[in-house]
Amino acid sequence: MNLLKRASPSRTRPLPTWPSLTIGSNVGVYTLYAAKVANVRVVALEMLPWNYTTLITNLTLNNLHDKVSAFCIGVYDRIAAVSVNIPLPADTWGGNGGQINTDFDQYGHPMKTLYSMSALAFTVDEFTAIEGVPFPNHIK
Repeated sequence: MNLLKRASPSRTRPLPTWPSLTIGSNVGVYTLYAAKVANVRVVALEMLPWNYTTLITNLTLNNLHDKVSAFCIGVYDRIAAVSVNIPLPADTWGGNGGQINTDFDQYGHPMKTLYSMSALAFTVDEFTAIEGVPFPNHIK
């Protein structure tokens, strides 16, 4: 996805010292926009490995590894090894809807799980403390 190749970030504004945090970055659409067009530092969290792989590819295509730190982890209410239930819409590149430790979708409706996978998850507070990044001012 090299859609933003022609976008020109502001050349007069320095990068903020705080990051923008994208939770569930998927393949990086908002991450790429924030880093390339809005010219901010981004911490991108994506727990589905196939989306994370595509996110890394998109960062490489857009030469954004210096502005984006990407992690293949989930966000949860505590640090834990979690079970991620994968429904059909999440079982593809760019898919979404994987849910941690529940059989209900993001709207509270019962979800048909195709399979479950294990992942590591952190709270935002614990993640920023462990990684040493400032707590974000913007979260997506």
